[in-house]
Amino acid sequence: FPHGSNETAVKVFEAERAMDAGATELDMVLNIGRLLSGEEDYVRQDIQAVVEAAHARGAIVKVILENAYLSDEQKILACRLCAEAGVTVSAIPGPCALVTALAVSGLPTGRFTFEGFLAMNKKNRRTHLQSLAAEERTMIFYEAPHKLSATLGDLQDAFGADRRISLCRELTKLHEEVRRTTLGEAVDYYRANPPKGEFVLVVEGAPHQAPEQMTLEAGVERMVQLMEAEKLSRKEAAKRVAAETGLGKNELYQKSLVN
Repeated sequence: FPHGSNETAVKVFEAERAMDAGATELDMVLNIGRLLSGEEDYVRQDIQAVVEAAHARGAIVKVILENAYLSDEQKILACRLCAEAGVTVSAIPGPCALVTALAVSGLPTGRFTFEGFLAMNKKNRRTHLQSLAAEERTMIFYEAPHKLSATLGDLQDAFGADRRISLCRELTKLHEEVRRTTLGEAVDYYRANPPKGEFVLVVEGAPHQAPEQMTLEAGVERMVQLMEAEKLSRKEAAKRVAAETGLGKNELYQKSLVN
């Protein structure tokens, strides 16, 4: 479909016409041009409108991507928006459970770390999670149903209640389930609903933290250390610290003369 203000209306009209003709399963083709241009609101509008029209007539919606050449961010967007609209996002069987879970999680897939099963010992488990406090990559864990609630509690303590998580079980099987939520909501849900089956937990990584900028005074102190320890000249020390910190070489040199 071309861009235009009436695109959603056209999609809804064609969907309704197909279902009025007796279609019980509807293929919806997402306009990848919109995903490529980052028009998230338009994509969400398209999906929700067609899904509502289909649900009103009891039809099933399948979402098909026009182009497989999508970036990591665009795949995440498509997966998340479909899930938010109530469209089931499933994956065909893959090489292993962690890859399949990652693909349908709606979380970043570009870089991830597989952490496996956490230790049985509570102290060791918490030490493991503390070591991941600043981990920016998506994290993947395996967990058994009888330990899920305790593990979710530990994850919440380590990463905070608002950290996003996708809990995946029975993937590619009859009772497949993917619950996309936050750690806090997951703790509450499984406290009231005993889990069944083996789980793959896909946890959002920590937000990127830009390194703190070293002050000019601290940079001069570093220069003095280098000059004393490595016998560098003032000019050489200023050049080294500038390369290490991003501070201006000339500013460092002039400040060191004052000190």
